Amino acid sequence: MKKFFLGIAILVLTASICLVCAGAEAFGDYEYTVLDDGTVEITKYTGSEAEPDIPSEIDGKKVTSLGKNSFENCKTITSVVIPDGIKTIGNAAFMNCQSLTSVTIPGSVSEIDKAAFFTCTALASVNIPDSVTKIDYQVFYGCAALKTIDIPDTVTSISDRAFAGCGALTSIDLPDGIRHVGERAFSGCYSVTSVSIPDGIKTISKGAFGYQNDFSEEKIPDFKIICSKDTAGEKYAIENGFIYGTENEDAGTENSDVASDVVSSDTVASDNVSDTDTTASSQQGNVDKESGDNTVLVIVIIAAAVIIAGVVIAVVVTKKKK
Repeated sequence: MKKFFLGIAILVLTASICLVCAGAEAFGDYEYTVLDDGTVEITKYTGSEAEPDIPSEIDGKKVTSLGKNSFENCKTITSVVIPDGIKTIGNAAFMNCQSLTSVTIPGSVSEIDKAAFFTCTALASVNIPDSVTKIDYQVFYGCAALKTIDIPDTVTSISDRAFAGCGALTSIDLPDGIRHVGERAFSGCYSVTSVSIPDGIKTISKGAFGYQNDFSEEKIPDFKIICSKDTAGEKYAIENGFIYGTENEDAGTENSDVASDVVSSDTVASDNVSDTDTTASSQQGNVDKESGDNTVLVIVIIAAAVIIAGVVIAVVVTKKKK
């Protein structure tokens, strides 16, 4: 009986090994597997080309997916053109490809999974096709050289930390169709000084915009939220203490104008006070002068009276002697 079960176990193990071997096939510099629908998923790139030629078909089967970690840590890759027909870019597919400067994503791609381009630090630009509806968790996290990003109107959700740490990004253009922006989605985008929030956004999570990095509460100086009244944008601005206003308003200028008005009012008031002080001083001078004049007059009168009295006394004394 023991030999029977041992034989069954060996048979199962052998079958499993065969299945694994059958699933992990090779085509040039690529390892791949055939999916249930008969299409192909690339599971690993083993080459060292700067611009790898990703196949659109393998053995007559369409390639529809770049699998999880399929190009991870490929330090030599500088540019990638993903062929038309690819539908999915898997989790961390190009993670830490630090020499990658550009990637072309075709309109057939509908899903870019978590951390697909995580810490691709040299990636300067990327196009997101209209077929994409969600930018997943940490997809472009730490892409420090990313200067521009075109988010299509079809995107309705940007997940947590999707663009965190993109320090070279200078502007954020959110589409009208966006409904949700996740926690810290754009934290660390310190070159962005303002963002326009569409009225249709329903939720903006903690620290989504306006913070220097992903690990502190330090805000970007003078960061402004452009939004309408009674919207999620206004609520976010108030809760986080940011300057906010409509697109046609310049909060900084408005504040400067108000400050200027206050200064002008203070100047006028100061001038009035100065005028009042001058007038008062003048009046006081006149009073002091008049007082001084009166004092001299009194002294003169007293002196004259003393002299006259002296003369009278002298006359009287003289007469008595005689």
